[in-house]
Amino acid sequence: IISIDEEQRILLFNSGAEEIFGYTAAEVMGQALDLLIPPRYRQRHEAEHLPSFARAHGTSRKMGERREVYGLRRNGEEFPAEISISKVDVDGRRMYTAVIRDATERKRYEAALTERGDVAQRATRARDEILGVVAHDLRNPLATIKMCTSALSSGAVASGMPERASERVTELTGVIQEAVTWMEHIIRDLLDVTALEAGRLSMTAAPLPVEDILDAVEGMYTPIAADAKVAFSVAADLAPPPPVMADPERLLQAIGNLTGNAIKFTPAGGSVGVRASVIRRAGAPQSMEGGAGEGAGDRAGPAADAGAPGAEREFVRFEIRDTGPGIPADQLPHIFDRFWQVRQTIRAGAGLGLAIAKGIADAHGGSLHVESEVGVGTRFWMDIPTAD
Repeated sequence: IISIDEEQRILLFNSGAEEIFGYTAAEVMGQALDLLIPPRYRQRHEAEHLPSFARAHGTSRKMGERREVYGLRRNGEEFPAEISISKVDVDGRRMYTAVIRDATERKRYEAALTERGDVAQRATRARDEILGVVAHDLRNPLATIKMCTSALSSGAVASGMPERASERVTELTGVIQEAVTWMEHIIRDLLDVTALEAGRLSMTAAPLPVEDILDAVEGMYTPIAADAKVAFSVAADLAPPPPVMADPERLLQAIGNLTGNAIKFTPAGGSVGVRASVIRRAGAPQSMEGGAGEGAGDRAGPAADAGAPGAEREFVRFEIRDTGPGIPADQLPHIFDRFWQVRQTIRAGAGLGLAIAKGIADAHGGSLHVESEVGVGTRFWMDIPTAD
C-alpha cells in the first residue's frame, strides 16, 4: 500500500510495498512517485492518469483495465502490476492511496497456458495437414496400380501366356484390386475425419426417400453377408416411411459403416438386421450450409444424443442390430473415439468408421447411439430428422 499527496510525494509505504519494490520505507518517504514508475510511463502518468482521476466524480478506480500497468523495482526491473487507487480529502488536502499487487506470476502462468494452447493447436493443425497430404499423395500411386490391374484383369496381358500362368495372373490381379479398394477406403476415411474436425465436410441436404437408402444398403451388403454366412435383413416399420432431410451419399456412408462392421464381426450362422422406424423426440436440425460442423472426435457414451435441444420433432431411426460378440461395457464410452477399436479383435482399418458415422449424424442434426452386451450382440441406432 502506497499513499501520496497532491504533489505525488510518497507519504505511506508499507511492508508489502517494501517487499514488492525493494526499497525500505525510510528510503522513499517524501520522494517523488516517479521513483517507482518506469521512465517510459512517467510523463503519461503525470500528465494524464492522475489528473484524469483527480477530476473524476468517483472516489476509486482500477488501473490497467485498458492497458498494462508496470512498476519499477529498486534493481531496475520492471514488473506487471494490478493497481486499485482511491482518493480522499483530509483537512482540505487531497491524498491518493494505491493498493498494488505484483502480477508477475499470474502473467507467467497465463503466458504458459497460452503457449501450451498454441502448441496444442499447432500440433493438431500439423497432424491434420499430414493426414491430408498423406491421403492425397497415396491416391496417385493407387490410381496407377488400379489402372495396371484393370489392364491385367482384361486378359490382354495374359493372352499369350500358358493357361496356368494366365490363371495365376488373374488370381493375383484380384488380390491386388481388393487391396487397392481397401486402401482407398482408408484414405477416404482419413480425409473425411480431417474434414469433419475442421468443419469442412462437403454435404448437400435434400428430401431423401428412406426406401432409397434401404434399397442401397440391401443391394450393397446382401452379397457380403452371404459370403460371410450371416443372415441379413432390411425392413421398414412404415410403408413408406417419411423422407429424411439428408445428403444421400453421406447418410449411406454412415449407415454402411455400421452395417459393414456388424457383418464383419458377426460369426457365421449369426444375423444382422437393418430397420427403419419413425419416432418423435426433442431436437432441432443443425444447418449443413458450408459443410459439416465439428464433433467427429467427441467422446460419446452408450446413449449419447448429439441433437440440439428444442421442440419435439419427427425423426427416422435407422437401427442396425447384430448377434456378434458384443462390446465390453468399459469400452463403450470410447466407441466413437477416432482411431479406436475394440480390444481383443482383429485390427481392420484405421478405426475411423464409427467416428465418421457419428460426425455425419451430428452434421444432419441427428444423433448416434449404441448399446451392447457381451455374448449377445450390439445395437446401433441413428436418428435423422424428417424433411417436414
